[in-house]
Amino acid sequence: MIAMDIEVEGDITAREAHEVCIRAEDSIRAEIPNVFDIIIHAEPQGFKHRKEVYGVSPGDIKPD
Repeated sequence: MIAMDIEVEGDITAREAHEVCIRAEDSIRAEIPNVFDIIIHAEPQGFKHRKEVYGVSPGDIKPD
């Protein structure tokens, strides 16, 4: 089982956020065999809840 949060742009629709989650799930299943269940929660980019920060923002990614 995999549980994760994904940051999405805050102005997209729920349907668009759902599609992002489905694409992420498909990518995970293609790379990791025998995954029983994947739970993905979409968060608006930069959203902070209870002093927590979710996801990886573009500034967090370091070039190779």
